[in-house]
Amino acid sequence: MSPITYISNQPDDYTQALTRADTLAKLVAFTSEWRELAYDAFEVAAGMSEDDFAAFRVGLALERSGNFAGEKFGKRYGALMLPEALVKIGVVAQRFGVPWGCAYLRLKETGNLRKALAT
Repeated sequence: MSPITYISNQPDDYTQALTRADTLAKLVAFTSEWRELAYDAFEVAAGMSEDDFAAFRVGLALERSGNFAGEKFGKRYGALMLPEALVKIGVVAQRFGVPWGCAYLRLKETGNLRKALAT
């Protein structure tokens, strides 16, 4: 994971890294690197089998092409596609019209990061 700066956009970095994770081992390694911001994604990846990974890649391709991969897919792999912390910090960034990195750093600097992630 690249360092978080006031103008960085970790969700884009995460999405690109998810795309590059073309094996289960790469997925587990990448989500482990991102554990601070994608703890839920790491938990899902660490519990996957090779068959799960193959199903995930098929569903991810469907979702990215604009087709719904199904409710079961979303419940099983949603944390991989949209890690909770990335989403919650993104909501703050959107609300205040600032870059994702700025929202993250300000929440951290003011001691409100844990509170924002808990809600």
